Amino acid sequence: MKIILLLAALAIMLLFSCNKHYGSANYETVLKSLPKHADSAISETNYYIGGTFDHSLGEGAYEDHEKSYLGALNLSLSKIDDLYTFAVGSEFYTGHYFVEKEPEYNGKKIFYGAGVTFEIALNNEFELGIVHFAGIRTSLNYEDGSYFDFREIASENSKIENLNTGHFFGSYALFQEFVPYRDKLPFGYSHCIGFNLTEEAMLAGVNFNFYVWDNAVISLSYALNSRYSGSTISLRTNFRI
Repeated sequence: MKIILLLAALAIMLLFSCNKHYGSANYETVLKSLPKHADSAISETNYYIGGTFDHSLGEGAYEDHEKSYLGALNLSLSKIDDLYTFAVGSEFYTGHYFVEKEPEYNGKKIFYGAGVTFEIALNNEFELGIVHFAGIRTSLNYEDGSYFDFREIASENSKIENLNTGHFFGSYALFQEFVPYRDKLPFGYSHCIGFNLTEEAMLAGVNFNFYVWDNAVISLSYALNSRYSGSTISLRTNFRI
């Protein structure tokens, strides 16, 4: 009897692990560093407006060979003080996810949403810029659209595992970052590791920030999700206003 129960448990685990699963489209919000300039006066607040384009890479998105695209409008502010850096950002986004692994629901699914991000970090000043050895970033997103409807209906019909049954999802990340003095270096860098609280997924990301002209930051980001078959690359441009 013990052997039969063990075999049954292993069969259930194998079946669960093979289930198709889908989660929120814009999982990488919390992995993106908010724009900052270290060349302004201490305690001066900088305001930014910009845009983002995301594209899934590798062998797939939530399932092999599926793709996801996203475009976003970004608004944010940052303040570098003597001891800490503080930043808040918001984004409004839309995109589409191509479902290919579930025959009844194949096709382009539209999604749209909005999110808010908050981050704070301790400052360490060096000759070339400011280094954040310890920072925390949190985000909260709302998402809707036909991609959400697909997940809800397919899950009710036991076709997929829906990682997020609600419209909201929250995440946090611990990050380290280098913000350069523009007269010293034209580029910065950050990396982070995080967790999607709603979908119970581990997250990781890197950001390469290039300071061009006087008031623009172009960022290239790479993101990983433990629930994702592939990865995501993002290109962002933010202008200080």
